[in-house]
Amino acid sequence: MIRLRVHLFAAALLLTATSAAHAGLCGHWEAPKFSGNLSPKDVREASGMTTSKLVKDRVYWINDSGDKGFVYYSDAAGKNMRKAKVADYKPRDTEAIALAECAEGQCLALGDIGDNLGTRKHVKISFVREQKEYDGEMKVLRTLTLEYPDRAHDAEALVFLPNGDLWIITKEIRLKFLEVSAAQVFALTKADWSGTGDKELKLKKLGELPLPKWLSEDLFYTQAVTDAAINTQRQVLGLLTYGKAVEIPLSKLPDLANSMNWKKDVDYGVLAIEAPLPQQESMTYLTAPDRMVWSTEYRMPEAPIFSMTCARPAP
Repeated sequence: MIRLRVHLFAAALLLTATSAAHAGLCGHWEAPKFSGNLSPKDVREASGMTTSKLVKDRVYWINDSGDKGFVYYSDAAGKNMRKAKVADYKPRDTEAIALAECAEGQCLALGDIGDNLGTRKHVKISFVREQKEYDGEMKVLRTLTLEYPDRAHDAEALVFLPNGDLWIITKEIRLKFLEVSAAQVFALTKADWSGTGDKELKLKKLGELPLPKWLSEDLFYTQAVTDAAINTQRQVLGLLTYGKAVEIPLSKLPDLANSMNWKKDVDYGVLAIEAPLPQQESMTYLTAPDRMVWSTEYRMPEAPIFSMTCARPAP
C-alpha cells in the first residue's frame, strides 16, 4: 500500500512537471520563417486571422477592404484560398475574427470594431457557424451591438478566453501627438453574450495593458495592439503590434489591475520580430509545432505570411 502511494505521488509530480513545462511563456523562439503569400486577388487587406478547430491547418481571414461580407479561409501558407459569403452582412470596419463556442456549436465571431476617427456610438460582433464545408451563403446567427462605458475606442483585437469570456483590446494611438497610450481591455462574460437572438450590451472595462511601458525603447506606433490570439497549448494571450509581439500567461489576467508592476520574462514576454512587416495586423497560433503566424495588410505586391516556432517552453 505504501509503495502504491509512493508510485502515485511520483506520477502526480511527473504530471505536474510535464504540464508546467508546456504552459506559459516560451523559453526560446526560433528565427522567423517565410511561410507563403496572400494574393491581393483574394484578401486585399488582412486585418485579422484565426485558426480552425474543425479542419487541420485551416486558417480564417477577415478582409478590411473592398469586398465586405466575406470570410476567407486557406491553409497556413495562404494556399487553396476560398471564400464564403455571409448573407446580409454589411459591416463598417471589420478588424478582427475569432473562434467562439456558441449555443449552436463552434462559431466564428466577426469583429466590426474598427473606429479610426473615434466617432462610433456602437461597435458590432456577428457570429456565424464554423463548418467543414461551405456551400452557399452563411447566415448570421446573432449580432451583438456593443457600447463602451466611457467613450468611443478604435480596436483591432478580439479574443474569447477559455472560459468563454469575450475581450476587446483597444488600439490607443494618437497620430496627432505621436503617442500611444495603454491598451484598454473591455469584456463581456460568456453568460452576458451567449444565448440566442441579437443583443444590445454595454461593455465592462477590466483594466489596461501598458504596452508603452513594456515596449518603451521602441517607436511609439509599434506599441499599439493590432491583433490578439489565445495559445491554448501554452495557455497564453498573444498580442501583435506593428513592431513586436507580447505574450501574457492566462493565469496573470485576473491580476490585470497590477499590470503596471508586472515583470518582463516572468509576467509577460516580448517577442522581438526581426524585420517586422509593414502594417502587420493579423496573427494566430498553430500547434504541432507550437508557432505564431502573422501577416500584413500591406501588399508588396503580395502580403507575406511569416511564422515563429517556440522551440522550448520557459522553465
